[in-house]
Amino acid sequence: MPKRKRGVYETISSIPNMLVNIPHDVVVDQILEKLPVKSLLRFRAVSKQWRTEIESPRFQERHLRHQQKSRDPSILICHPRLEKRGKASLRSLSVGATLVSEENHIRYPVASKREINVRTTRSCDGLACLYSSTFIYVINPATRWHHFKHLLKLHITALTAFDALSWDSVKTISQGCTRLFGCTTLITFAVMAKIPVAYAPHHRITMCTLNDRLCLSEDKGDTQTIWSLNQDNVTWDKTYSINLRSTLNCIEEKYLYSMPPVASLFDNRLLLYDCSDDEGKLVLYNFRLNSYGKFFTEPRYYLGSAVPYFQSLFTLR
Repeated sequence: MPKRKRGVYETISSIPNMLVNIPHDVVVDQILEKLPVKSLLRFRAVSKQWRTEIESPRFQERHLRHQQKSRDPSILICHPRLEKRGKASLRSLSVGATLVSEENHIRYPVASKREINVRTTRSCDGLACLYSSTFIYVINPATRWHHFKHLLKLHITALTAFDALSWDSVKTISQGCTRLFGCTTLITFAVMAKIPVAYAPHHRITMCTLNDRLCLSEDKGDTQTIWSLNQDNVTWDKTYSINLRSTLNCIEEKYLYSMPPVASLFDNRLLLYDCSDDEGKLVLYNFRLNSYGKFFTEPRYYLGSAVPYFQSLFTLR
């Protein structure tokens, strides 16, 4: 009877007290870079070498790129009004295959208790701004890192980003103008003679970003058409055509307007925001199968601020 070949695991297990040394670059490239942020924050305590590696800008950049290529973005939504104890509320949602679940619910203390217009910007490298007319929070929802900046009524200070991930304070001068210092980048704008929409009321046309491309969304009543800009030849490509009546299940008397998709997801899916009635809903829509499901119902004014973001380890230095 031929002898059965022993597997690697059996061979290692049969040798007592055997230590397997995995090269450091293999640990980083094949294991650490693929882990979620929450796990990496814990693994900093394993050793000084791991902590140094995880906190290095090079590793954080590679980790973010892997997140962007391998998983769907998370979703940030902020409440436009402060809670009773004077805190700004921000939720982070995870988009699964068939549902949307809550990842984090973070509350940021604010001095003013009458603030009613709290908003959030779109994310850049896992960072976002939670702001109002009197304060700015630069936040990383994944790590819960944040930096608070109080804006005085008479001397409003603007935060500006430079090439390195650092921030500087710039005071406004008369008539709301801001003086820029040290700006060496020439910014140019091109006027497009042709756009895919000949004419439409201003509330029927909106701009958005999907798959890192500038998009134009046109609401035709029953159908929402989305065009994306091809930067190579400066032309518009028709990307999506969504049947609003079937997808959002709208009743004509209650139907107000459509909004651009919140995010483009894997597996031919879009995350849509349904504002067809008093309650807002996030909708997972498969544009290949023309199927949809509604999840995470909240008041319309709450979900209207939903923005996508990818988890990262970045902070501002």
